[in-house]
Amino acid sequence: MIFPTINFPRATLVGDQLVYADKRLANIVDSRVRISDAQPFLAKEIWLEDGALLICTLNDSDYGETDFKLTYNMTVTRFSNCSLVSFGQGWLVLKRLVCESHSGYLAYNYLSSRLLEFTKDQASTLYCESGLFFARTRREWKIYDCYGSVIDTFNISRDGSAPGNAPKLFRLGSVVYLNSGGSDGVAFLDRFSLSINQSIGRLCWQGHIGWVTPCENDTFFLDRDNIYKANSENLEYSHVVAELPEDMRRGDVWIWFGLQTLHVASTASNNIYCYGLDGSLKQALKIPLEWRLSSHQPIVHEQRNVLILQPSDLSEWGSAAILIWDVNDFADESLMQQERLSFHSTAKLEEPGGTHGFRLTVRSDDLEVAVRHAAHHLVRLVHKVAPGLMNRGTKIDDSFNGAIELEIVCQDQTSAPALYEGYLYELFRKMKSSPFCYKAGDSVSELSLTIFWSG
Repeated sequence: MIFPTINFPRATLVGDQLVYADKRLANIVDSRVRISDAQPFLAKEIWLEDGALLICTLNDSDYGETDFKLTYNMTVTRFSNCSLVSFGQGWLVLKRLVCESHSGYLAYNYLSSRLLEFTKDQASTLYCESGLFFARTRREWKIYDCYGSVIDTFNISRDGSAPGNAPKLFRLGSVVYLNSGGSDGVAFLDRFSLSINQSIGRLCWQGHIGWVTPCENDTFFLDRDNIYKANSENLEYSHVVAELPEDMRRGDVWIWFGLQTLHVASTASNNIYCYGLDGSLKQALKIPLEWRLSSHQPIVHEQRNVLILQPSDLSEWGSAAILIWDVNDFADESLMQQERLSFHSTAKLEEPGGTHGFRLTVRSDDLEVAVRHAAHHLVRLVHKVAPGLMNRGTKIDDSFNGAIELEIVCQDQTSAPALYEGYLYELFRKMKSSPFCYKAGDSVSELSLTIFWSG
């Protein structure tokens, strides 16, 4: 089913819950989408078998920086204003952030209290595999040992024909494959063996590797034309299990696995194809035309497929939907049904002097549904009529005075209206703040929101 909501930048697992969160806004995803107080998800704990504990706490900025407290063997180490890259095998790898901008990486070995630092010029992207660090810039890969010494370098050839979601690095067995660009439609994959700690040569692949997904004891991947079952010993001998449909050869194409099924979808198509592990086509699902697959990687959580959809109208910004279906479900048209309101409308509120505000009304028997749809339509309305950084250059409503009234009609007023009201006001505050900065039609006056509840 398709659940309209707002566009969240990231998903995270908190315990066994899948949460889409953006600072103080959160949606929990299970069999449906539920609004939640974000506070319980602003801090999470990660325990490792070696006894290391990492507590991640979102700090008070509006940019999503996180503070980290690492405890190991009674020693506490803290890091601020970062995002988590990886944690395990003795290493904590963090990306440094300044106002959400990348400013380098740090890698901390909590077993030996060793700290390595990489500037953004040394690593635009950093990966840790078996205690080695793979640092990528626009021009080259450098591989560093656990002491920060360079042990190998690979040049990168710029190639504009690669898909946007092509993996920069993936691993099969003890071999790490590095995406080193390409030329004339041929991808360059430099191979580094972790078992002997040295390069084992460059693989030239006709067409680019699109995405890679683990599947039980196997690995499958895409290129421009086909789905492959990977040969972990030698990628060149991988087996073609299916040819990609024509509409899967454009855009960012994803492949993912769920319960004996491979799913393939593209940002350039409204179809989702479902294959058996032998490459047989089980089903083709069609996303409604008003939606398209977003660039977010699809997720399988608790035996459910979870996909983020964006409006097909590329001029819209901030609204989204979450598509959820059980991995056991096939051949059921209800999979693509959209959750609906009983009623919603948008009306102008005329004021003296020729200006006007807007009144948005939503009605549902379920307060949760009403509020989530209210947030969805509020974002759409503001982006359409209020000038801001995200709609610069598009036509807006010059006569809009900035006033918005939101009426939520629901007989059930018992299920935490304070939570929902806080959610809506926080969303509105974010829309008025950087990086959105929406204003009234004169591009100067502030926006205002008034919420009315009725039964």
